[in-house]
This record gives sequence, structure tokens and C-alpha cells, in this order.
Amino acid sequence: MKIIFQHFIIKYIDWKFRKRSPFLIVFTASAFLLGALVGIGGLFGKISYQGYVFQISQSDTAAASVINFLIVLLTAALGLSLIVLIIEFAIERISASKRKHFVIEGRGLRDDDGLSLSKSIGTTLFFKSRIVPYTLDLRQGADGKIKEPELLIPKISAVKESVNQARAGSGKENLDVYYGGLTAVPLTFLTGVELDDEGTILVYDWDRTSERWRALDGLDDGLRLEEPDLDAISLSKNIVLAVSVSYPVIDTDLSTSFKIPVVSVKLDGMSSSSHWSADKQAALADQFFETTKKLSALGVEHIHLVLAAPNSVVFNFGRRYDKRNLPDITVYQYERLLKTKYPWGVRMPVGETESACVEYITQAIID
Repeated sequence: MKIIFQHFIIKYIDWKFRKRSPFLIVFTASAFLLGALVGIGGLFGKISYQGYVFQISQSDTAAASVINFLIVLLTAALGLSLIVLIIEFAIERISASKRKHFVIEGRGLRDDDGLSLSKSIGTTLFFKSRIVPYTLDLRQGADGKIKEPELLIPKISAVKESVNQARAGSGKENLDVYYGGLTAVPLTFLTGVELDDEGTILVYDWDRTSERWRALDGLDDGLRLEEPDLDAISLSKNIVLAVSVSYPVIDTDLSTSFKIPVVSVKLDGMSSSSHWSADKQAALADQFFETTKKLSALGVEHIHLVLAAPNSVVFNFGRRYDKRNLPDITVYQYERLLKTKYPWGVRMPVGETESACVEYITQAIID
């Protein structure tokens, strides 16, 4: 109840201090005052409408004359402000029609195309014809199996160039960028890294419960990642950072691929459906960034990231990772049925690594 109350307070403040057209203020004030004066005019006599001018049919008292004049004045202000508001609305619609909506949809974990993200977003837009769909198809086999991940790296690297071309064609101020996907964790993180400098991106995720694309429009429940006690861990230059958001990362699974120190970070109240708040995701991404920054300060040179989280969280973590000042990082793919649970990962184009590459684990990594 407290969270809902806070949500309504925030929405009220946003509405209260939103940018308003001065003509809307004039229109509202004129309508209010006109109604009040008509009511006051009733005290002096019956009001009639003659020749498009309000008149008070009674004695020509000073009060009646003043009220009659104000009614005429406010009626004119009401009409003029309404005309201007209509013109403003038309200009705004024309301006909106020039905007393009560049929609990136990553496909990798489903065989069928299903409801496309661009069509889902199109139902909420006034000018649907301005949507530019971009399909990032990362499928290589049935049930999301990836056989040769190195062949998918160039597809992800090309996304940024496509966004830049779209911006060059329509102007940065006239392009909105959207992202949503169902792809393997390393590939999703890489997509976020590639798009980290592309300004505001509106992120969507697939809601498995309602089977639809959904924006991050939920309430922030205040739950955050638990802070790891780094002083209690014997760190080395290579460490595993295991982040559990939707599912727990299991220690025995990690041991099949890594023989190096492990830093575990878990979401308080771990859940696969508590990520629908954009504010919460921003806070989680900041926590992730701060943790990696602390690890760097403690001498860690290479982070081996194991991440169990929804697609949108993985993407936002990738965007938040500072590829200039943080350690090298490799993000791994989980395969439950294999003996080596994390058989391969993507080394991100950060730090000293100029371009993304796939790294296979043939035996457990040791420091």
C-alpha cells in the first residue's frame, strides 16, 4: 500500500509540474471565470444571448455593466485560446509524424517469430508508418541452441552502425530507439555494451505470464542487490562475479568451469518477475557498476561474469559497464545439461580487448 501511495504522489507531482501551454492556462482560467461570472450575473437579472453578445436584462447598474463586459471579454479569450490550442495540437502532430521509431528486436530463444516488438509498439503510436523494425536474429537451431556463437558476433556489432545510419537519415532529435529481446545472456550483454553510447533507449521485455511485450512500467518495490563482503574474500587478478537476479547461481555448477575466487551477489527477494520497474533496473545497474568498480580498485584485472537475470536486466547491465575504465570482462552461457555448465563466454570489447570474441572452456579456469 505504501508503494502504491508513493507511486500516486510521484505521478501527481509530475502532472502538477509538467510543462503547460500558456494558452491552455488561458483557456482553463477563462472557462472557470466565465462560469463564475455567469453565476454572479444571475444575481442581477436573467442573462440572455443576443447577437453573439451576453447581456444582462435588468437595470443598467454599474455592477451589471462590468459583469457584462467581463463576460464578453472572457468569451473572446476562451474562443481565441481554443483556436490556438487546436493549431498547437496540429503542429505537434505534424512534428510527431517526422519522428522515426527504430525498434531493435533480438531473437534467439524461440523458434517461432511470435508477436513482433515493432507491431506491439505500433499499437501505442499515433503514426505507425514511421516504425523502422530491425530484427537481430541470433538463432542457430531449435530451442535456442547455439552451435557457433562466434558467427553471431558480427551481427551484434552491426547494430550500432544501423542505429547511427538511422540517426543520420532522420536527425538525432527525430529518432526514438527501442530494444527488446529473447537472446542468450552473453549476446544480450554484448548488445548492451555495443549500444552504451546511443543515448536514451526505451527497453521492453517479454512478459511470459501475459505473453506480450511490455515496457518497464511497473512500480519499484525497493528491493536491491545484496552488497558482497569483499574484505572476506581472497581475491585474485581473475575472479568470478556471480549475479543472481531471477534464479540462483549454484556453486556446484560454477565449480565445473572455474577454480578461481567467486564473488556472489544476489537480489533481495530473488524473482523472475520483479524487474518491471525502470527505476529499479537503473538502481540495480548502478549497484552492478559500483561492485565492478570496487573489484577493479582491489586489483581484479579480469571479471568472469555469470549472470542469471531477465533479458532487459542483462541488456541494461551491459550498457552500464564502463568499457574504458573497468577490467576486462567475459560473460558466460549456462547449459544445464552439459557436464561443463558454462562451456563458453563472450569476451567483451572493453579494456584492452578491442573487439568481442568467443572463449571456450575445455577445462576449468584456474588463476
